[in-house]
Amino acid sequence: MEKLISMTDFVLQFEKPVGYFEDQSDFLHCQVEYMQNVMNYAKFLKQPLTLGMFVPCDEECNVLSEPILGREPFSNNEEDFSNWERHRKKYIEAKEKVLFDGFEIGSLNTVFNVELGLTIYLDNCQFSIEDSLGIGGGDLMGKTIEALAYAPLEIKLTPSTLKQIGL
Repeated sequence: MEKLISMTDFVLQFEKPVGYFEDQSDFLHCQVEYMQNVMNYAKFLKQPLTLGMFVPCDEECNVLSEPILGREPFSNNEEDFSNWERHRKKYIEAKEKVLFDGFEIGSLNTVFNVELGLTIYLDNCQFSIEDSLGIGGGDLMGKTIEALAYAPLEIKLTPSTLKQIGL
């Protein structure tokens, strides 16, 4: 799984054919693993949507841009290099917390994904999508990740998200 999917689709993807298990201990081990995956995904879906799930942000939800050495405000002197290292570490830590791949910041609390033609308005819990058929959109059914999962948006998950879920 590399895209955000509904809980129903998540559960059904683990369906095993009859006779797949060689013995009862194999069956029990798989059942425990299955339940752990289901619980992890359910907890993941219940998280409230935040800007930091789409783009790197600091603790106060300020969007962070990738610091580049040699560009303002980081010149090539030793003090600026130290500041650059500190900012880069914060940026990398924030980027690891991003759950959804390919998003950029738009206006205040709005994110967009050019590849998907998708804009998400976090304050209004709405989305718009542009494709070959035109522009569409709608309301998200809540303010959690689950609301995104039930909209047909094809959002890709980051590797750190898959690790968080346990997949």
